[in-house]
Amino acid sequence: MSDPFAALLKVKTLAEALELQRCVLIEFHRRSAQVLQGSCSLRHFDETDLQMERNLFSTLFLATQRCVGIPEERMMFYGLINQCMRAWVTACDNLLDQESKSVIPFNLEPGGFRFQSVLTIMTADRILCDLLEEETAAGNLSSAQARALSRLTLHALIPSGIQEHQEELGVRVILPPDELLEHVHTPKTGLLFEAPIRVAELAGEAAPALSAQARAGLGTFGLACQILDDIVDLRDDLRRRHHNFVLSLAVHGDLGNSNKIVNYAEIDPDLLPLESATREAHLHSSRLFAEAQLQLEKIGLLFSCAEWKSLVDAIIIALRVPQGTAAATGDSG
Repeated sequence: MSDPFAALLKVKTLAEALELQRCVLIEFHRRSAQVLQGSCSLRHFDETDLQMERNLFSTLFLATQRCVGIPEERMMFYGLINQCMRAWVTACDNLLDQESKSVIPFNLEPGGFRFQSVLTIMTADRILCDLLEEETAAGNLSSAQARALSRLTLHALIPSGIQEHQEELGVRVILPPDELLEHVHTPKTGLLFEAPIRVAELAGEAAPALSAQARAGLGTFGLACQILDDIVDLRDDLRRRHHNFVLSLAVHGDLGNSNKIVNYAEIDPDLLPLESATREAHLHSSRLFAEAQLQLEKIGLLFSCAEWKSLVDAIIIALRVPQGTAAATGDSG
């Protein structure tokens, strides 16, 4: 596989969105230092922190937001809100999965993840408060809009958190694939991908017809990514008794077979067709990526077939999907 990230830098809309994202990161770093006031020092961003590899989703969100009618002079504001939500989601994932992925480069001794994650959440929350206060003082938002935006950034994340909480308690029934996508993966991931557009809608700076299509495209894209994530997490999900699309396919078959009730405790993973289910899951992810491309084309976010394949290949690398599963299904995009 050639370097898909290098190929994406040749896509004008993504290259421009990445340049904006780099400006957002620098401003977010400045604001982080401003709210911390020396209570915890920050490192400078590494060069890798500013590359496409670390900002793939943020870049796609900005490129999509540009297509729904947001004025260019307002893009920094929305980029900073995106970054706040990214900080919250990443920090929460760190706490749940005992990881230490960094969004704000605190100058802390390496090895811990809990306090770093909590401090990320608190710092990003203060940044949002300051940002909304500034926008209200400048007359860009009414007080009611600022309050509504503050609440929306919370409400947009709660469905995903509730799903994580329920899985933490342990899943008893293995849902059929169609129900899993609708009732688990849509709130867990699909709605998170729609959130950047919902923010612009609430502020009245997105064309309604375009934003509805953009939300659909990003939501579908998010579902495709979640299925790939399930391929990566299959063994861990089996051990922890979490929902997993590959497992659902192995137990229930294709999407149309939705009438069986299967308890987690009744299955023997060694007897399930997990390899063929993994290939089918990858195919289904590919179909969702293709659907997302068509939906995003309707708002003017255009990719050639080769460019879209590079985007999907980049996602596969970023999510660390085993290459054997991708190769088994052929073309990924």
